[in-house]
Amino acid sequence: MLLGTGVLIAYDFTPGHAAGINTAPADIALDPAMPTLVMVVHPGCTCTRASLAALETIARTHEGRLSIHVFASQPRGVRATSIAECRQAVEQTIPVASFEARPAADLNTDFQTDTSGTVFLFSPEGRVLFAGGITASRGHEGDNPGLQHLLESIATGQATAGHPVFGCPLSVSADACIRDQECPK
Repeated sequence: MLLGTGVLIAYDFTPGHAAGINTAPADIALDPAMPTLVMVVHPGCTCTRASLAALETIARTHEGRLSIHVFASQPRGVRATSIAECRQAVEQTIPVASFEARPAADLNTDFQTDTSGTVFLFSPEGRVLFAGGITASRGHEGDNPGLQHLLESIATGQATAGHPVFGCPLSVSADACIRDQECPK
């Protein structure tokens, strides 16, 4: 039993691939007057709920001071209902955010990440002020260093350290996330 618990704990705290960009992708509409926050999510990843909950809090406490975009991956085999449910969740909880679904390969190329829940904060000029995760581990909500670093970047307009991202690979089939009820390895 202890071995099984240890394996689950280790999995919960195993991050996905880190993001590797220094400037905003050319096709991202940056706000010229305020920072732009982008979150990349997998619509079928159960960890996405925790990431969106953190984003909801940020949007509410920084209303009018951030432009927010959520990009949902469309991996091979994703169901249209998964995208629609993700869009609805974003629209209901973060009405100030724009939502767009894109092929997983495009998100991987544009943002150089393959992990759901990756957050980017861009300056109005397109510099990366923050890149990383805003949850403490897979599917867990609450305060954590990544969230604090992001909030510091929002407040100061200066780059801060990133934080590991905990979520499903953007390219995994949606059915794998839903069937397993946890992020596939």
